[in-house]
Amino acid sequence: MRKKIYSRAGRIGCLLLAVIFAVSWPAAAAASGESTKKDETVYVNLSASGTVESTTVSDWLHSDSNAVRIADRSNLKNIQNVKSAEQPTKTGDSLTWTLNGGESDGADIYYDGTTSAAPPLKVSLSYTLNGKSVTPEQIAGKSGRVGIRISLKNTDSRSVNVGGRNVVMYTPMTAVVAAALPSDTFRNVSISKGKMISDGNNQFVTFLCMPGLSESLDLKNCGVDGFDTIDLPESLEITADARDFTLGSIAVAATPELPSEDDLKSGESMEDMTKDLTHYN
Repeated sequence: MRKKIYSRAGRIGCLLLAVIFAVSWPAAAAASGESTKKDETVYVNLSASGTVESTTVSDWLHSDSNAVRIADRSNLKNIQNVKSAEQPTKTGDSLTWTLNGGESDGADIYYDGTTSAAPPLKVSLSYTLNGKSVTPEQIAGKSGRVGIRISLKNTDSRSVNVGGRNVVMYTPMTAVVAAALPSDTFRNVSISKGKMISDGNNQFVTFLCMPGLSESLDLKNCGVDGFDTIDLPESLEITADARDFTLGSIAVAATPELPSEDDLKSGESMEDMTKDLTHYN
C-alpha cells in the first residue's frame, strides 16, 4: 500500500494507517483435518485529521496439505482472490475454499475485501501554527513554528469480573507511529516522546505505545506506591520550525500483542520502518 493520498489543499499528505491488527490464528477445521492457519492484516486509509476514509482487509490461508477444503468465515465485502483463480463457495458469512497447491510445502489462498467496521484503534491528529490551532488545510504551505499532535486510543474494551468487581479491560495492543520529516522543510525538530534519527535529508520520528494498558491496569487507583506516577503516553507531539509546510504519509502499525523484553531492546525494525516512509513519495 505504498501510495500517497492528498487532501483538498493539495499540500499536506493524508495519514496512512497501515498494518493495524496483523493477527494470526488457526482457521476453521479443514475438511481433511490437516493443519491450517489464517493470517489477517487490516489497512486503513485516514484523512489528515484521522477520519477513516477506507478499510481493506487482506487474508492469507495456509494448509500443510497440497489439496484440502477449508471452512472459513468472513463478513468482508467485495472478496477477491488476489493470487490464483480459485473462488470460494459462499453461504452468508461462511466460505469454503478448495486449495490445490501442487507443492510439497502445502497450499495457500490470498484474498482481500473491504469493510465499514470501525477499527479498534482510533487515531486523531491536530495541528498548531505559531501557537494557534489550525486545520490541515490552513497549515498547508505555511511557514512558522508548527506543532503536530498524534493521539492513539484503544477502543476495543470489555467488562471483566476481577475479584468480584467489574472492571473495563482493553485488548492488549502495541502501536508504533513513524513519520519522515524532510530537513528542507522542518528545522529544530523536537518530540515529546519516542526516538528521532536523521540521515541528513530526513528526520525520522518513531514512537511506541501500548494504548489502553494504563486503563486496564488502573495504575492511578491500584493502591501501589509509585504506580500512580507511571507514565504510559498514548500521544506524540512534534514541534518544528517549518518552511512551506508539507507533510508526507505518517504510518501507524499496530498488533494485538505486547512486546517482549527483547523486542523493546531492539530498535532496528522500527528504524527500518521509518526509512521505508521515504519510498511513499
